[in-house]
Amino acid sequence: MANGTNGNSPIDSVKIPKPRAPFVQQNDVLQDVSVFRSLQAVVTTLSAAPPVTDISTSATFTNGIVMQWVVGPTDSDAAEHTHVVTWPTPFTKVVFTIQVTTTRPNEADSHPDDIFEYQVVSWTLTDVTIYRARRGDDNPVTTASLILGVGF
Repeated sequence: MANGTNGNSPIDSVKIPKPRAPFVQQNDVLQDVSVFRSLQAVVTTLSAAPPVTDISTSATFTNGIVMQWVVGPTDSDAAEHTHVVTWPTPFTKVVFTIQVTTTRPNEADSHPDDIFEYQVVSWTLTDVTIYRARRGDDNPVTTASLILGVGF
């Protein structure tokens, strides 16, 4: 008989348990859903007009992950700038990722040949440094940054 057909194969001796979902406390799920709904409300608010320029908050999930979001300073000129933005609550161990996006709160001052964007330069457990870069003409354009940080 070929190996594996007589019941003596190493493969036959490995017991593979049935997969099952990890045990999750119902309160933990409800808290995470609540945090998600809070984040959803902030994103909805930021998507609405008029511009929102003063939101900063944080949320801690039951597994310890912390999510923080901040609306950075508004720039209303044609220059490039560096800003240091402080997190609402300092991270305690590590920052996994930081995302930054650029908003134009006042579409009336938009110029099609001017492109502004914010970039992450560096970060610590207490703050993030962003840079407002410009390409195009020297027309003044109002921009703001929305910064999201995730860590422990």
